[in-house]
Amino acid sequence: MPVYLRIDKSNEIAVTDLVNRRLVIFENDGNLNKEIALGSDIMTAVPLDDGKYLVLKRLIEPNSEYLTQSPLSIYSSEFKEVKELDRQKVPNPMIVNKLKATPHVFAFDISNGRIYIGNEERGYEIHVYDLEGSLLRKIKKEYLPVKVPEEFKREYLKNFDDPRAASIREKVYFPDSMPPFHSFFIDDRGMLFVMTYEKGDYPREYIYDIFDKDGIFTGRESLAVFWQEGPLYAKAKKNRFYCIKAKESGYKELIVYKVNWKY
Repeated sequence: MPVYLRIDKSNEIAVTDLVNRRLVIFENDGNLNKEIALGSDIMTAVPLDDGKYLVLKRLIEPNSEYLTQSPLSIYSSEFKEVKELDRQKVPNPMIVNKLKATPHVFAFDISNGRIYIGNEERGYEIHVYDLEGSLLRKIKKEYLPVKVPEEFKREYLKNFDDPRAASIREKVYFPDSMPPFHSFFIDDRGMLFVMTYEKGDYPREYIYDIFDKDGIFTGRESLAVFWQEGPLYAKAKKNRFYCIKAKESGYKELIVYKVNWKY
């Protein structure tokens, strides 16, 4: 079950195999280079360009206020934790008095020796770190709140149709708006593309905020990119934009766009 794929500066291909709990690294010709065994609580392990790793864990605490916590940390080349950068916390529906019924957005990406992390608990604020874990900048922006769609509410409440879940359903509430953003990705130039919940120009499109390598807002674009439960199926490199686009039939196709920048 591959959950994250990254090509490093040596053109080696690293894949986290979640089911078999291992990080698999291939040479650029496809031959296996090495495998690293992962602990049962590690969800993603990403090689960094300095030989260290960026590791996302998931800690389950059924008797705690937070059912799951997912710390994102830098690990050494010997796979020892060096520094925690951020942490996602998901409330325990059995313990909390109120249960917010919108996505718990926690996104990260890596580009040009920089680690980008977005956590909805901070609002529209993306933190940028170097490979040592030092905070370099905070990217902030005013945003247009998007009302929680009625369709989203109906789909969410289906999770509690079972009568045994009635006590949890009573705790559910919908805030006034969706999170500030859904996810993001960075191209090889350091351009940051942030997917908002604002509907785009055409069906299945959403508005993306675009920032340059220094975190300066440069403009917006309507794009149709398939996404599911957090990750965006999109990459950009050498002025080409690659994404998975969902068709009306339900099938998905790979689309390649040429990018022309205007300043």
